[in-house]
Amino acid sequence: MLRSCILPGLRAGGQKDVADIKRAKGMSPYNRTQLALAASKRQEMSILPSLRFAFANQWILLLLYGGALILSVMRLSKVKRQWLFQDPKEPLRGSRKLLLRLGQLLAIVIIAFISLTPLFGAPAWQSAIGFVIYVVGTTTVVVAIYYFGRTPGDRPVIHGPYRFSRHPQWVGLFLVFLGLAISGGSALLLIAVFVLGAIYHIQIVEEEKACRDRYGKLYEEYVQKVPRYLLFK
Repeated sequence: MLRSCILPGLRAGGQKDVADIKRAKGMSPYNRTQLALAASKRQEMSILPSLRFAFANQWILLLLYGGALILSVMRLSKVKRQWLFQDPKEPLRGSRKLLLRLGQLLAIVIIAFISLTPLFGAPAWQSAIGFVIYVVGTTTVVVAIYYFGRTPGDRPVIHGPYRFSRHPQWVGLFLVFLGLAISGGSALLLIAVFVLGAIYHIQIVEEEKACRDRYGKLYEEYVQKVPRYLLFK
């Protein structure tokens, strides 16, 4: 009975738990119980990320995202690239501009931490969920840039993922970070991603002001029909 209760829990944790199963066969009931408790703790999300210098880290997924982003941007015309990377922070002053600068610093820290977390180091179910969210985010960014590039410069983009969100590129980037934070297994990293999203809301609002100036009534009509962040206006 004890074996039937302990071993299924051990099997859920990956390669380390497979080794634990082999060790458990020759143990006393007390030691096997302690081993099962240790295995169950590995199924929980830790507060701090598990960092290491290794090849099989999540920097590989960040690199794949970066490569997809660069290839998508390279397909844009020069005018489109300039508009895409126009800095909306220039009109900002005071605390809001400082907050965005801190947001940029936080983004660098998050990227560094994600790069040092093991690839699929979290429990299998958690890594799977994180990877799916990462893939959805990367795909959203690439498709959004494609529709951005094919839309005439004097009209707002309203097709593709822009039918569901006014800022699918930002939504996609958030999902990339969110997915990697989940698969990294760190609650602190997950909180940092949500804080980053809240900070960059300031920049997104400024981008909308620039779109209103550029597209006028067409953009106002678009704003009335499509939410800013999927389900959120």
